[in-house]
Amino acid sequence: MSQINHLGTDESSQVGEDMHEPLLDIRQRYADPSIVKQLVHIQAANVPQQKSLGFLKKLKCLYFKNRDHVGSSTQPTLRLRTINAFTRRRKYVALSYTWKSSPEEVNVPDAGYLVQDIESGQMKQSSVRNTVFSRIKRYMDHINCKYLWIDQHCIYQQEGETKEIGMQAMDRVYSLSKYPAALLSRNINTSKQLQLLTDILSGSFVTRRGDKYLPSSLAHWKRAQDAFRLLHYITSDTWFSRGWTYQENYRANKNMTLLITHSPTLNLKKPSRHFESLDGELLIKSKDFSEQATKLCQAYSEYQPTQPDLTYILSKVNRYKISLASSDDSAPVSMSPTIIEDITSRQLEREWDRLAIIANCCQYTKRLNSTQLQGNKHSLSLSLLTLVLMNREILRNHPQDKVDVSAARKMTITEFLHKHFYYGLDCPWENAKLTFNKGCRFANVDLTEEGVRARGYLWRFDGEISTAQFRNYSQTRKRKRNRQPVKSPLEWLAEQLPDRYRLLSQRLYEILDLEVPSSENGC
Repeated sequence: MSQINHLGTDESSQVGEDMHEPLLDIRQRYADPSIVKQLVHIQAANVPQQKSLGFLKKLKCLYFKNRDHVGSSTQPTLRLRTINAFTRRRKYVALSYTWKSSPEEVNVPDAGYLVQDIESGQMKQSSVRNTVFSRIKRYMDHINCKYLWIDQHCIYQQEGETKEIGMQAMDRVYSLSKYPAALLSRNINTSKQLQLLTDILSGSFVTRRGDKYLPSSLAHWKRAQDAFRLLHYITSDTWFSRGWTYQENYRANKNMTLLITHSPTLNLKKPSRHFESLDGELLIKSKDFSEQATKLCQAYSEYQPTQPDLTYILSKVNRYKISLASSDDSAPVSMSPTIIEDITSRQLEREWDRLAIIANCCQYTKRLNSTQLQGNKHSLSLSLLTLVLMNREILRNHPQDKVDVSAARKMTITEFLHKHFYYGLDCPWENAKLTFNKGCRFANVDLTEEGVRARGYLWRFDGEISTAQFRNYSQTRKRKRNRQPVKSPLEWLAEQLPDRYRLLSQRLYEILDLEVPSSENGC
């Protein structure tokens, strides 16, 4: 257990929730002032990743019961059914919404729907707002999808291992779904708003010259200001401010659809190319919305006078593929620090949930027991740093970097990670550079008081080897008695290398002779 210097009652109750405090203040709070020793202690709370294939193979979903088969009940009814998320062609709606009512929904009633309870199997009135069910039902009919996954009814809510497994697997529920959907509470009420949103999604305000996004020559400053005000209005929706909805949107990636209600008078005016044709709802791909909003913010980032809403909008819909790209379209950075910063800025009922959300979004394989760490009065900031390091992320520590220790101690954990992540990656791929960089991590890491100990192989990129003359790598199916032992890809490569790469071939065979587990994600 971590030892903490004497604190007052009010202050000690908040111990650990220190994401906005400088590292120096955090260090001074503990009897043992060594941050390194704290990291080693925190590492001991490591738990295996609890994502369960069984949870996803037996995914509990809801379906709307036909009114002809609901007996005497006049209320709409939803029953549970178990599906395999991997084999049903992912045909289920994974719903993203805020449990707490937004200001626009304070008077919206609930208990209008009967839902089969996941624990007892009995039919009970749902505490979910009626409009959540009515809107998503219309969307499901529109896309002809039968099954609905909603966390409040499809995960056990009783504290315990079953709930924990469901919470840890939630991000996979959204990434596997063919139809993830988010319900926003903002409304588009006028033709002017609709036209502005259409122009934003069309990219009408932005042009690209070289490696920069600039204001379009057709865009009038006054109209651009209106566009920023509309984006601020939409992104002020509660959905954009929550930590769990960030995870749901990020893991759903390009499949997430935003649903925004609109005035009935706009049904015939909205272009289906951007909004589809569901009456009363604008259906917008979250990816398209964030891409165009990010481009617009970049285009006006150096424009005078400065647009006051720009920073706020970017904090809600930042599209990393655009904002983190360098001038030559390469991506020498890691997304992880930006992901961590964005999650840190989101609202959560439980601060320590940030560890699970960050681990899910960064796709970390090692997890920390946040309940244990919180109970032992550990620092949330130092727990986050431990999580990052034990999941093999690479920080800058070359002597030439000349780290200013005094300045580092005055930083918060997110500032420290932004400053000290390694930003020298060189992706050999033409596409998906950020995704490649995200996987560039050490292998087999342990945290010690001497530093990060990593085991694996170091590779040097030394040009391309033509494989035009290589035999295809295949595993031919034969009868058992004629089947040859299957060669590993590395063994196949060593065999195929021509004579002028004899030394490389020899080294590959030496590696194959070593009885050491292959590195998991070596870079």
